Amino acid sequence: MEEFKMQNKTKAIASNTNVEKAKESENAENTNVEKTKESEIAEQTNEAKAKPKLLLHSCCGPCSTQVIDFLKNDYDITIYYYNPNIDTDEEFSHRLAEQKRY
Repeated sequence: MEEFKMQNKTKAIASNTNVEKAKESENAENTNVEKTKESEIAEQTNEAKAKPKLLLHSCCGPCSTQVIDFLKNDYDITIYYYNPNIDTDEEFSHRLAEQKRY
C-alpha cells in the first residue's frame, strides 16, 4: 500500500511540474504576443506622427519667417531659396545668409 501511495505521489509531482511548465510556456507566449502588439502600436503611432513634406519657396529670410513659424508644427519643411530680382550679389548673399541663420 505504501508503494502505491508513493507512486501516486510521484505521479502527482510530475503532473504538477508539467502543469507549471505549461503555464510558464503560456505566460511566455502571452508576453511575446503583448510585445508584438506594443511594437505594432508604436510603429503605427510613429507613422501617424510623421509630418507631410512641404517645399516652401522663399525669396528672402524676413519674408518667410512668419510662414515657417506657422507651418513648422504640421509640416516637414524644405526651404527653396530663389530670387533673381535682387540687384547685387552682396544683397543676395546677405538675404541667403539670413535665411540659413533662421
